[in-house]
Amino acid sequence: MFRSTGLIGRHCTIYHDYRIGEIRVEKGNEFVELRVPGGELYLKPGEAWGDVEPLAIQREMIRRTIKEHLDKEKRLRPQGIKVLSLFFIDAVEKYRKYDDDGNPVKGVYARIFEEEYKRAAHHPDYTSIQRILSGSLRLNDFKRNPQQFIELASQAINRCKRMALVDGIKYQRLGDEQFYAQELFEQEELTDPEKYV
Repeated sequence: MFRSTGLIGRHCTIYHDYRIGEIRVEKGNEFVELRVPGGELYLKPGEAWGDVEPLAIQREMIRRTIKEHLDKEKRLRPQGIKVLSLFFIDAVEKYRKYDDDGNPVKGVYARIFEEEYKRAAHHPDYTSIQRILSGSLRLNDFKRNPQQFIELASQAINRCKRMALVDGIKYQRLGDEQFYAQELFEQEELTDPEKYV
């Protein structure tokens, strides 16, 4: 029998008298039998019955991944462990596409991600995100355009990946070789917050 979930509401009776029958997972012959008052339906992967918001499942998966990521970050950051969460998507254009002039345009998943990330950033459990962005004077940049902010942060991370920083000495890779130039930091490099962000 279906039970109501947080997605539908705790007191929802829409699925009263509905039952799940056979579930077949044989490759190429997958289906779920849905027994409804007056008959049965055989739903194949991707099919739905009744009113279903087309992107409700994807939105919930994105929201849940963001929440899990932030929960792990809160727990593991004090131990010096960086958290990485990945999204595997069914089509790249659902995240990013390009207009006729070659300019990037947000896809539906990018818009959902931004909406859900903004929502999570204001949750009391994650106010540290807001505090970090405020402390770095970047909160307004994030609020104005979260996608651009994430892209700029990604570019900064990629720049830093090419440079190893150890004990006030920077090691910069020389071309494609396995050799590094070793230099002491200049004082302004150590104190300039814009240098690596």
